Amino acid sequence: TINRKTGSIKVTSLMRDMYVQIPGYSDNRINASYAFGGMKLLNDVVRKNFLVHIDGNIEVDFDGFTQGIDTIGGITMALNEAEAKHLRGQGFSNATAGEVRMDGKMALAYARIRKVGNNDFGRTERQRKVILAAIKEVKSSGVTDIMALANKVLPFVTTDMTNDQILNLAFTAVKAD
Repeated sequence: TINRKTGSIKVTSLMRDMYVQIPGYSDNRINASYAFGGMKLLNDVVRKNFLVHIDGNIEVDFDGFTQGIDTIGGITMALNEAEAKHLRGQGFSNATAGEVRMDGKMALAYARIRKVGNNDFGRTERQRKVILAAIKEVKSSGVTDIMALANKVLPFVTTDMTNDQILNLAFTAVKAD
């Protein structure tokens, strides 16, 4: 959520396995709503079950995610020993407890960890940390760098927003607290 009045950003996660009411379908996991009806049905499910209106959606596939992180030069994340061990098992030999500089592939593997920590709660926490670390990296970028990032990532994006709306959000996010 971007609050333009206060200049703040809040990142909220919904657990993918939450059992919810899906209009026109039987109750099911929330991620099934996207499979059944895309972004529109998912928006309807969020509004019906959580009374939250979604103004716009941006979905980035794995290629867009890794290229976006690589375009900004990577992110720095603090790993605990269990996360580092898991990533080493995935082939990331530089994964150690403490601060680690991650490229796009490692950041994606980190964000997708499910079996370390508090299951899906830990996974969504890692995803929020990755998003915030990426915003932190971009904050010091100029307009040219932000435009280059957008040009590289937008082909991998599925959205119900215009490119101008997305760029407006990107510039707002960079200025936000």
